[in-house]
Amino acid sequence: EYAERTVVLGRGKILADGPTRVVLNQEETLRATNLKSPQITRITRNIWKDGGALTVEEAVERYKSRCAEFI
Repeated sequence: EYAERTVVLGRGKILADGPTRVVLNQEETLRATNLKSPQITRITRNIWKDGGALTVEEAVERYKSRCAEFI
């Protein structure tokens, strides 16, 4: 499970504030604050251009549903 909302602070300012899925896919903002999104998010973001999965379970479900499109 994960938080519904994520806030990223840097140098005393709010750099990102919003749904966790959106914030964890803002790679440049995270990099600027020496943060990393979860490994599964980074991996699946490179596979699916519409954003990465937040959990392994979500990645598996998305993979299954996309494979079903080709069957």
